[in-house]
Amino acid sequence: MDLQPSQNNYNEGDRLQTSESLSGFFSRMTVSNKTMERIMRQDSNLSPYDGFRIGGIGRILNQIGLNQKRHHIFYKVSSGEFAIPMELTENVMEMQLIHKEEILEELSKLREEVAVTMKWIHIGAIEVVIKATFKEGIDSEIHLSIMDRRINNLRDGCLGTMIENLYAGKLMFDIHPRIAYNLADQDFSRVLTLHQEFKRKDLMKEGNRPYSITYRIAYALSNTHHSDLYS
Repeated sequence: MDLQPSQNNYNEGDRLQTSESLSGFFSRMTVSNKTMERIMRQDSNLSPYDGFRIGGIGRILNQIGLNQKRHHIFYKVSSGEFAIPMELTENVMEMQLIHKEEILEELSKLREEVAVTMKWIHIGAIEVVIKATFKEGIDSEIHLSIMDRRINNLRDGCLGTMIENLYAGKLMFDIHPRIAYNLADQDFSRVLTLHQEFKRKDLMKEGNRPYSITYRIAYALSNTHHSDLYS
């Protein structure tokens, strides 16, 4: 996009060129000497040298009323509930918590010019509740981990873990990753997975469901990796 300044506020040669897509963002700004002189008259703390300083460039942009990038942020909550059959507890079970299809469906509801720029999902909080289908007082150890499976080393990819017991009938597990993931990642389907290991293999026969898992994820879709979402 090529933004042309108005005749009243700018001089010939002033220009801001921007381009944004799923792959990234690019901008190029040109400010004429006449416009710089006018800006310095309005802001006595600015000098011509500020055109070569990052902080000064931001103040110049504010003065001439041009924003290099418009941030789009949409806040979402996703939840799910599953009853886990005994036959799936024989080994460590991996459950996908974020589905790219769900994200793309949300993006399809936005204006096309906005949707094509949305490339980041910021994870604010994840809450997991485990509830038993059997009486209280039964020894039933369970291990839970929330993993980023893009990362090769399991220890490095662990976002949070809990070793507990369903003795009391209900458990709650929550973490606040405050991490942003890029939608173009090859392994995006594995960025958030819940790993569970139920230790009481002899508790029930196959076909029965010893517990349920309910999860809720608070996240935001954005066109930028850098934001004040976590400040």
